[in-house]
Amino acid sequence: MSIFIQGRTTRRQWIPVAAACFLLAWAELAPAQTATHSCASVPEPARRLACYDHVFPPPQEAKVEMARKARNAFGLEGRADGPTPPLAAEPQDIEAVLARLDYNGSLRTFTLDNGQVWVQTEGVGIGSIKAGEKVRIRKAMLGSYMLVMPSGVALRVKRKR
Repeated sequence: MSIFIQGRTTRRQWIPVAAACFLLAWAELAPAQTATHSCASVPEPARRLACYDHVFPPPQEAKVEMARKARNAFGLEGRADGPTPPLAAEPQDIEAVLARLDYNGSLRTFTLDNGQVWVQTEGVGIGSIKAGEKVRIRKAMLGSYMLVMPSGVALRVKRKR
């Protein structure tokens, strides 16, 4: 029902016209909103996330947390019971203080102050070390790890937990 007053239309008649214009404009913009970023076409999840992180860098707090998780997961990569590797840059080595040293025959178990437990994998009992000394565990060839004592002696180790 339209009401004409002296040849003019009322405000009520413009509401459907305005709504139609709005819907047409929104329909025009909708395809632009559904267009995806080039990172979305990367099929591998880790690489896709790295692409987005490059374009939209995470805040500093997130970077610190990713680095902490990477240090905690050091040595567990590739194990069935271990976590998937974090997306932060993997550390090549860690330093910690030896909290406890246990012997199992000629093999030693090293418990670090960060809670990590490493087991010697070679039966060679060289090098002297005691609790309280600082050690460094570094990545070695073919996915193995070396525990380096303060004296410089290195033993091949495997992370237990």
